[in-house]
Amino acid sequence: ELGAIDYLSKPFNPVILQARINAGLEKKQLRDQEVAYLAQVEILTDAAREVQNSDFDPDSLAAVANRPDALGNLARVFQQMAREVYAREEKLKQEVQTLKIELDRARQDKQVEDITATDYFQELESKAKLLRSLFDDE
Repeated sequence: ELGAIDYLSKPFNPVILQARINAGLEKKQLRDQEVAYLAQVEILTDAAREVQNSDFDPDSLAAVANRPDALGNLARVFQQMAREVYAREEKLKQEVQTLKIELDRARQDKQVEDITATDYFQELESKAKLLRSLFDDE
């Protein structure tokens, strides 16, 4: 059954043989194109998975992005969006770090204020002023 489509009865006509060979070659070329296309679709699918895992390298789509068709356009748009998301994420990380530093400073200022407001510290400060005035007089 597998070779039934390729069967030619004898004596065969050379024109029909050539037509069947050409049709088989064309079918093979189309299948090869389909396999190559699907391989590049898989590259794009892998890139989407890498974005989800925060492991994406935009250059990994270079071969697909160079295609002049819709798949190439999709890859280029995907690359651009991934780069923009990465840039925004980095900016947000920097802003969070800045806010953490500001919170730490505010926390330190509050701790210093809490310490200096205690009666014990006020007493130490007045004793220090008294000692300074005694040494300044001499």
